[in-house]
Amino acid sequence: QSMIYDGDRKAFSASSTAPCTFAYTYTGIGTTSYGPSTEAPRNAGNYVVTANSTDSSLEGSSSVPFTIAPKRLTITSDAKTKLYGAVDPALTYQSSGLVGEDGIAGSLNRVPGENAGSYSILQGSITAGVNYEISYTGADLVISPVPIAPTNFIAAQTTNLTADLSWTPSTSGNAACTGFKISHKPRASEIWTENTVASDASTYSVSNLLPGTVYDFRIASLNGGDSSSVVTTTISTWTSREEWRFTNFGTITGSDNAADNASPSGDGMQNLLKYALGLSATSRNVGDSLHTQMNSDRRLTLTFTRARSELTYTVEGSNDMKSWSKLVDNPGSVGGSVTVTDEASTGAPRRFLRLKVSD
Repeated sequence: QSMIYDGDRKAFSASSTAPCTFAYTYTGIGTTSYGPSTEAPRNAGNYVVTANSTDSSLEGSSSVPFTIAPKRLTITSDAKTKLYGAVDPALTYQSSGLVGEDGIAGSLNRVPGENAGSYSILQGSITAGVNYEISYTGADLVISPVPIAPTNFIAAQTTNLTADLSWTPSTSGNAACTGFKISHKPRASEIWTENTVASDASTYSVSNLLPGTVYDFRIASLNGGDSSSVVTTTISTWTSREEWRFTNFGTITGSDNAADNASPSGDGMQNLLKYALGLSATSRNVGDSLHTQMNSDRRLTLTFTRARSELTYTVEGSNDMKSWSKLVDNPGSVGGSVTVTDEASTGAPRRFLRLKVSD
């Protein structure tokens, strides 16, 4: 006989042609270890039950083999996901078919691997013991690619007030990228200016930078709303004088025609003075940027453009162009036209004014 495990003991009863009482003995057979016992078994296995007459006037016995088959237990794995580089989530499952207080032991496992892709979730060591035959339905752990920070992030300046950025996007199969977020700010500031570029970009130019300023740049790879870690780089932009040299000579180095004391236009006015007055290196006419005249009080005045903040502008006066005395340093405001009036005695037979510029 065969029956299915349900948690109850499988007791047998015998009959005879004459009234009689019986004693029952249950014994495991084959690989089933049980008894002999007068208590009927409940666990799955192969058994034999023997009925013996307990009536002294009637002798006899009979044995019958029987099987308690394992019950079907359904285990269904839950599908799982994680991002590349993250710790595995707990592998869980749903079950159907347990009896009473019976439980399930062990754990699921999965096909090994940490790259982006799908990995089968396996039954692993899951068991409910000999009383159950497990029907397992698996699922997958899906490892999704993530935004991976680019490498070789470099900032360089090759033209006026502009930083050229370059980077190497990740080509890993574990990388997912929908774009890059690029941010920059002067180091002294707390406010970042952000821009987003396409996923196929590997260069970007940031313009309208301040001269002579340390700038911080950072970049992160994006995938939808997710972001990689940030990569940073730094650059010190050209000074105003280097910007002027590049505009006029195509170099930021103060040598040859671009030297401060050079006068490549042949007008005798040095580069430093033209820079100070806001003129181009090729200009041969200072115009309103530097001139003298007599005011209504018949005092000599010197008018010039104070174009630079980092230079010292000194106005000096003389009666003979040999001995000079300082009248004032850095008069007026940077960026505007400045007029200095000579306060020397009007009785001087001759009077001269000059402008000196220095670092």
